[in-house]
Amino acid sequence: MLDLHMPQTSKLWTGVVQDRYEIALDTYLWLPKRCRDTPKTPDPIVKEIVGTWDALKHKKCLLNENSRITPILHNKDFPPGMRPIHFKHWTPTDSLWAFQLLNGRSLKSMVDILPLENTTPLEMLRLCQIRHFLNAKRITDETGPDDTLFEQMFTKSDCTPHEIAKIYKILICCTITPMSNFRRNWEKELLHTFTDEEWELIVTKSYTSTRCSRTVLSNIYGTEGRNFSNLHGGGPITEDSVCHSLRDLTIPDSAPFFFLHCNEMPPAQYKNALISTLVTVAKSLIPLFWESNLIPTLRDWALKVNEIYQFESYKVDISKPKQQEKLTLKWFHWVQFVESPEYLALIT
Repeated sequence: MLDLHMPQTSKLWTGVVQDRYEIALDTYLWLPKRCRDTPKTPDPIVKEIVGTWDALKHKKCLLNENSRITPILHNKDFPPGMRPIHFKHWTPTDSLWAFQLLNGRSLKSMVDILPLENTTPLEMLRLCQIRHFLNAKRITDETGPDDTLFEQMFTKSDCTPHEIAKIYKILICCTITPMSNFRRNWEKELLHTFTDEEWELIVTKSYTSTRCSRTVLSNIYGTEGRNFSNLHGGGPITEDSVCHSLRDLTIPDSAPFFFLHCNEMPPAQYKNALISTLVTVAKSLIPLFWESNLIPTLRDWALKVNEIYQFESYKVDISKPKQQEKLTLKWFHWVQFVESPEYLALIT
């Protein structure tokens, strides 16, 4: 990215790539996607750099909200706009970057920026628009936010040492954007307000559960209809008969529990608990019946759970008592249920 932003004669590859692009490479990264003139056969290096930049610049908050770079390089409300034709008249040779417009937090004078004897009226008009925009947004006030390290690197004409290492440090130490919209949508649909502690526990357990139900979560719950009714309309594991047979298991009859694995168990314990398997199997039955109008039944659920129990039993090494003990502790209530008359009546 730095090679594209500050081309140097020693970087021969940038000169070779520049011949294939009509737009100057040092402005290419900052243009919106719709304004980039991409060749029919784009350079793979530039394509990879631009793709990485587009994926990270907003997600990792690399640009300050009130950045002095933003009005010039990436702002839809800026009067000259971002189309190349708006820039070609006053950037024929060198790009006019923010550091060329400002002296600290003050705007440079017109004489300092452009030689007046060689300046066309159109160039003067564009520059006046930029200066007016900067003043209107109070971007040059002393009270404005300090430039981030990333902005400092890209607004200085001279390269700073260890730039690549600093970029990696920014990416590693950046603050991840909270999933506020996701949380609000779940609270609205489930009619339940989560505390911060509950939401942190939900996210942790949901991450664990996705290893077993990734297809269901991504392909089924992301659709507009049929998800909630299929899960709770005649829900496979909420019937009183099953809860009665598995006497020592507490199965909450709540949407947050079934959708988000919301419970009081520690994540590590819940991952290896029988209740986690029972819920995951119930959810996994949805895609099996997705193409039909049938709703998964208790019989389908019981047979599938028992199949998993048999599979885990075959995996246990009889010469290792600890494995046998874990299997017994996890499936004890299920074995009791399988030997009961309720199970026999359920599968016949």
